[in-house]
Amino acid sequence: MASTFHRDEINPTKNPLFISKDSMYLAVIAAVIPNIPYLFLSLFVCPMRFFPILLYFLLAIISFHLNFFVFLILAIAIFSFDLVFVISGIFGLPPSLIVDLIKHLPTLNLFSFSGYMILAALLVLVAWLYIALLAKNRDAFRKASLVPAFLAFCAVVSIDLSFNPPTKLFASMFFPQPEKVTSATLQTGLDVPGRDGKKGHVLIVMVEGLGAISNPVHQDLLWEIFETEPVRSSFKVTSGTSPYYSSTTAAEARELCMHWGDHRDFLEEAAYDCLPARYRADGYETASFHAYWGSFFNRADWYPKLGFDTLYFRESVGKAGDGAAVRTCGLTFKGLCDGDVANVVEAFLEQGAGKPKFAYWLTLNTHIPIEAGAATPRLDCKTGGPFRDRTVCRLTEMWMDVLYRVRDIALNPELKGLEVLIVGDHHPPVWTRRGRNVFETGQVPWLHLNPLANREQDMPI
Repeated sequence: MASTFHRDEINPTKNPLFISKDSMYLAVIAAVIPNIPYLFLSLFVCPMRFFPILLYFLLAIISFHLNFFVFLILAIAIFSFDLVFVISGIFGLPPSLIVDLIKHLPTLNLFSFSGYMILAALLVLVAWLYIALLAKNRDAFRKASLVPAFLAFCAVVSIDLSFNPPTKLFASMFFPQPEKVTSATLQTGLDVPGRDGKKGHVLIVMVEGLGAISNPVHQDLLWEIFETEPVRSSFKVTSGTSPYYSSTTAAEARELCMHWGDHRDFLEEAAYDCLPARYRADGYETASFHAYWGSFFNRADWYPKLGFDTLYFRESVGKAGDGAAVRTCGLTFKGLCDGDVANVVEAFLEQGAGKPKFAYWLTLNTHIPIEAGAATPRLDCKTGGPFRDRTVCRLTEMWMDVLYRVRDIALNPELKGLEVLIVGDHHPPVWTRRGRNVFETGQVPWLHLNPLANREQDMPI
C-alpha cells in the first residue's frame, strides 16, 4: 500500500521536533549568549550557576508573550542577580553583603584592573545582544520549536556542573553552620585582659586575605620569620588555625567580639561584648588602624561602638610614624601602604608611659587584585614559586613583608612586654583553581607571640 506524503509533516508549526533555523537561533540566544562571560570565567574560577542559567532560558522562551518593558525589566533583574551571585561565589560573601557594598562603590577604583574592565564590557555586550535579539525576533520565535533550546540549556548546565561543582565553602556562604564561635583571640586567651597578672601592650594584626595554607612547608614560609633566637628568647610562640565565615568585617566580628556576623550587626542598637571595650574598662588605651577610608563599610561609625578610643584611617593619617610622607598602594582598594601604617602603629605603642595600650591593625594591600611589584622579591614568583601559582606566590611575598615588619615591632626594645596576635580574615579570592587549592577550606591561620617573664619584667608601664 503506497504511503501518502503531506507537506505539513515538515512544517515546523506542525512538527515541534523539526529543527528550523529560528529554533536553532532561539537556542543560541536562550542558553548560550547570556552565559558566555561566565563560561569563559569557568576556565579560571566561577561558582556553579544553575539558577541563573535556568532563568535566562525561561525568560527567553516566554519573552515573545510578554510586553517589551516587562521583558526588559525581568532581563535586567536576571543579569543583575547573576552578577551578584557570581561575585558572591568568587569572593565568598553573602549576596546581601554584595548588595550592601553597592553604596560604597564610589570609594573603589574598580577599573584600575584590566580584568574587571574586560569582564564589564563583555557583560554589557551579551546583555545587549540577549535583549535586542529576543525583542527583534519575537514573531519568528513564536513559531520556533523549543526542543533545541532545551537541549542547549541542558548542555550549558552540564558544562557548568563539570567545571564548577558545588563546594562546601560556597554552600556555607548561604547556609552557615550554627557552630559556636572559635576565634584566635579565644584560643590564645586574649579575650581576658590582664590575665595572669600581665598588663602589657597588646597588638592584634588582622592580615587581609591570609588563609590557612594546606602544605605545612608552605605555611612555614610565613611562620619561620619568627623562628629566630631574638624572638624565641623573648616570646613563647604558638600557632594554629581558626574557622572563618564570609567577609573581612565578619572576621572582625569573630576576633574582636566573638560573634558570627558582620558590620551590619554593629550598626544596629544591639550591644556586643567586644575586646576593645573590655581592655578599655581594664585601663587600656585603645586604637584601631586601617589604610582605607573610614566610611567604607561604615567603620568610622561602628568601631567606636566596639570600644576604640582613637581611629586611624586613610583620611586621618597625614604622616608616617617616622615623619616620612605617606604613600598610597593597591589597585581596586587604593589606600595607604601597609608599611607606612605599621610606622603609625609602632609610634602609637611607643608614645607615653604609665598606661598600657590595645592596638588593632587591619592590613589592606593584599586585597585581590594585587599591585604588580608591590612586594620584596623572595620566592621567584615569575615561575609561580613553591606554589606553582604566581598570584599566591606574590601574595605570600606581600604577607612576608607585613610579618617582617610585625617582628620588628615585637622586638622593639621600647616595647618590652608587648603581646602580639597575627590572624587572617579569610581566604584570598585568587582567580585560579590551583591557587585556591593551596588553602584549607574554611580555615585561617594565627600566630601568637606571648612575652616571656624575663621580658615582661622590663615593661616600662
